[in-house]
Amino acid sequence: FNTFAEFRYRLRSDNNDFYNAYGPALGIEFRRPIFSLGADYYWERFPGLNENDDKFQIYLTWYYDWDLKQLRK
Repeated sequence: FNTFAEFRYRLRSDNNDFYNAYGPALGIEFRRPIFSLGADYYWERFPGLNENDDKFQIYLTWYYDWDLKQLRK
């Protein structure tokens, strides 16, 4: 079980009014050896548009580290 707080941002030079954003996020995550299941809430701000967008998301990620050298034996 893991909790986190982070500050997210993204920037670019073209079409930046709709892309540039920043804001804090809070979340929780359950981790096992090959997968993570979590949820976070993100308070996204678009400074060029003077708008806010609050987002809640649930995610599942998995990763299995194969040792391909062992398969050659």
